[in-house]
Amino acid sequence: MRSNKIRARSVAGHGTSVPGGQATRTYSGAEWRQQYRLLGERDRLRDQRDELRVAATSGPGYEPLHVTNDEVATQAATIKDRLAAIDKALDRIDSGDYGVCLVCGSEIADQRLKALPTAEVCRKCAA
Repeated sequence: MRSNKIRARSVAGHGTSVPGGQATRTYSGAEWRQQYRLLGERDRLRDQRDELRVAATSGPGYEPLHVTNDEVATQAATIKDRLAAIDKALDRIDSGDYGVCLVCGSEIADQRLKALPTAEVCRKCAA
């Protein structure tokens, strides 16, 4: 996971930049792909959050998503939690700790990170 190092540019506010736009650390190809994937998911979730805000503030009969306030609140909480997990994963990528289990310190399997890019613990510690 740490091989194939590439020089990365700061992306959407993540990464420590120096003059000229280059990051101060290198990212592996896997980290770069996961960062790109996480940023895309974050943008998609922000769009969903904005749509929910419109639904929550629309008057009776004008709710474009046709959901109740309880459904909006539940969906908004889920989106907020997922956005926080994505931001934490992006921070771990920036610090070089992405893919390292927070409990035991071992490397999180690539398959697990592909399935759950916000994973903070290895499969063994998650059980």
